[in-house]
Amino acid sequence: MFKKLFFFIFSIGCYSQNEFQILQSETLEQKNISNEKFEIFSGNVIAKHKQIILYCDTMLISKKNNFVQAWSDKKTILKDTNDFIIESKQIFFFKSDSIINFKNEVFGQKKKQKIFTEDLSYNLKQQIAYFINKGTVEDENYIVNSDNCEYNLKNKTANFKYNIELESEDLSILSNNIEINRLDNIIHFNSRTQINKDSLIIEGDKGSYSKKNKSLELFGNIIVNQNEKINVYSDNLRDNDSISVFTINPKLIINPNKGDSFMIKGEKIIINQIDSLLSVINNVFMKNDSIKGKCNKYLYELKSNKVSLINDPVLFINKQQITGDTIFLYTKDETIDSIYIPNNAFLSSKKFDNYYNQIKGKVLKGKFYKNKIQSMNITGNSEFKYFN
Repeated sequence: MFKKLFFFIFSIGCYSQNEFQILQSETLEQKNISNEKFEIFSGNVIAKHKQIILYCDTMLISKKNNFVQAWSDKKTILKDTNDFIIESKQIFFFKSDSIINFKNEVFGQKKKQKIFTEDLSYNLKQQIAYFINKGTVEDENYIVNSDNCEYNLKNKTANFKYNIELESEDLSILSNNIEINRLDNIIHFNSRTQINKDSLIIEGDKGSYSKKNKSLELFGNIIVNQNEKINVYSDNLRDNDSISVFTINPKLIINPNKGDSFMIKGEKIIINQIDSLLSVINNVFMKNDSIKGKCNKYLYELKSNKVSLINDPVLFINKQQITGDTIFLYTKDETIDSIYIPNNAFLSSKKFDNYYNQIKGKVLKGKFYKNKIQSMNITGNSEFKYFN
């Protein structure tokens, strides 16, 4: 065993094998540990391995299998020629291998991309950094926490798996499998995902989000929650500039504080967050236990709690049928409170087979109680037909 004080820059003998070089050290000590020979470099150690430069306090090298372990009291630093810098307490690798492992307080950075974890591996040849035991990735657009991550510096993609929490100024995401492509700034959802965007909570089986266009597309078993009382279901969702369009079996469920839920179906459902409007378009059908209806356009003004039934509207309330050019319903706590028909109001109810009591007039106004008509007033050219 010998100990020698020196400060050198060199490339000789075994240290130049496998593209590994010790460039600088203050001391060199040779030791036998469990019958295995080691060389220990200490004090401001600088080493070169393939395309990286390594800075540490102490480096231990096995002569038997070329295993290298480096550590520092503060930080051991690795600098790659592609501007990737990694800091940690410990680094270990084999000189013949392209994979370098980092442990304890690991921090990696390339320009604005940052990685924080306790256990990181970096493939020098493929330029891929990955962790499998929780970590955080940050850039100018996102902060992502996940159990696993594979970050490809060459093609600028990051794959995250398990317990993913993504935060950005536009939205937040919970998922178990997503991919971020930094070249086109698109997030791909590869498993069931929950997205919090504007005032909506959105779930779907798969899809994508474009940061550049601020557009979201989801497929499969979509559920959207608006203020906990309004839910939309469909198999396709496109959201752009805070306007959400639902197609493929879209369905709207309104859950009042009291009473029965209200179901509305149509060919398309649109939520406009900017104007606080909810629309159901084409072949609209609605119902709960007491009320049924149909029209070609259903418009719900969320701020004023006003519902408009447009284009051939019909309401069936218990045994009564109500029609008009347009029917306006006013809600309270998502339950119908009153009705207003400004033109061509018509009401009928079956008395006997083929005999119907009928009332018609220009304007209809009415009040509801527990989804039943409590009072009604029809004015303007009114006509009444009644069978005893």
